[in-house]
Amino acid sequence: MEQNAIWWNIARDESRPAKERGQALAELAYRKDLDAFSYVLNELNGEQLKKEWLHQLLFIAEHIPWEEPSERASARRVLLSVARHLFSDFREQPPDARDPSRVSQDEVAIWTALRTYGRLIAPEDQAALNHLLDFTEPQWINICQTCIQAMGDFFQAHPPTDQSSYKQIRDRLHSVIDLQLKSPEASQDASRGALLDSAVQALATSGDRRLLALLKQLKGAEEKYRVDYMTDYMADQLTDILNEWNQSDSGVSRFHPAFQQLEEGIGVLRASSSRKPGR
Repeated sequence: MEQNAIWWNIARDESRPAKERGQALAELAYRKDLDAFSYVLNELNGEQLKKEWLHQLLFIAEHIPWEEPSERASARRVLLSVARHLFSDFREQPPDARDPSRVSQDEVAIWTALRTYGRLIAPEDQAALNHLLDFTEPQWINICQTCIQAMGDFFQAHPPTDQSSYKQIRDRLHSVIDLQLKSPEASQDASRGALLDSAVQALATSGDRRLLALLKQLKGAEEKYRVDYMTDYMADQLTDILNEWNQSDSGVSRFHPAFQQLEEGIGVLRASSSRKPGR
């Protein structure tokens, strides 16, 4: 029996452990077996999946190179449905059922579904991007950050040219940044700091005109909470994005409004930097 047939036998055998089935299916997907791609989607679209198997399917789906527009649309639809179902169950868990010191497998599965969904959003598909707003409740910091990172990745690849598009998303990013800047935890708690970083980068790549005022507030927050790294770190992160846009194959012109504003924003941060020359 050829190797692919052996892997298919294992992947379809529901009596086997989910991890073993997942490893076999991952091998098939890695070798770009198109039937494996369809099988993953069909399984994810099923009802009453065991959690262990669902988690395996999501991790495999994240690494599938969905290429055809119809496949990408089907994958987005299924992944969004799975993410909504998992998120609903996650929010309904009683507080004493969660260990705040550990990230649950359910939460990781939500991240994975949302990350993959975000990667499959087509350029200018504002409606699809807006669905991520449903998962940006501030009390679920890690899930919120996953969505904001997906928004940032989308805008970095497809920065909008006007201020009227993506208004809901820009407003949400602005409110997340404003909330974090008013919270001392943003400079002390790693998760909140990461959320602030992701939101600033996403707003910056969206070309939102409120960016410069928020970056000036960042320096004020740095002084208020007596830390001296926030502006330097953010300037470095935004410079990395600008350098990527500077690449000839990025598709983002130096005359793009988001590029020009990002350049100006970095200047604002560097001007208030605590970093000594040559450091």
